[in-house]
Amino acid sequence: MKLAEKVTYVAELVAFIYDRTDSALAALALLRAADAALIRRTDSDSIDTRILRLNEKALVEFFAIRVARMLDPAEQGNACLPEVFDSLADSDIRNAVLRRYGSTAPAQREVHLATAFKLWERVRGDARRDKLRRLRSHALAHNLIHRTYQDWQEGLGLPTPALVEYAEECFAVVGELAWACLGANELDKVRTEGQQAAERIWGRLS
Repeated sequence: MKLAEKVTYVAELVAFIYDRTDSALAALALLRAADAALIRRTDSDSIDTRILRLNEKALVEFFAIRVARMLDPAEQGNACLPEVFDSLADSDIRNAVLRRYGSTAPAQREVHLATAFKLWERVRGDARRDKLRRLRSHALAHNLIHRTYQDWQEGLGLPTPALVEYAEECFAVVGELAWACLGANELDKVRTEGQQAAERIWGRLS
């Protein structure tokens, strides 16, 4: 693969992950709005509330799988953070990526890329990463109930608050990569406007 093709490959990977992050943030906004709305309900045993809680649980699963896929093992064609950083470890590819877009100065994008590497080092070595991978393998991608139960018994489960906290750290990596490799990043806008929209939507649902 020629250098130009490798640069395009990295940009495509980041763009795909960025798109999945955008949808994960929308799901997170809906999830947070759901928590607030369901707390206010007094008819906890009604069919309406039970269906709303099913929606909330579906959001958690959708959100979890979106984040888990970002952390899949590096493999050619696999849009995941390990594959992106493996590619960017090549200095020729990294330098060519930084020169790719003229709208933002390469020096500025280099700062974002350095930040992305720094954040990734912290995210990749976090114990929550392994817990999330277990959640995907045992509960989300498969129905391995005994393995899932064993994970929780051994303290290897990942509660939703911990998942959300870890996901936000992963999203920060994606945001810095977007600035460096794509020249743009509107995840903060999605986070802010998405929460407002989610509250309106969930208010109508409940």
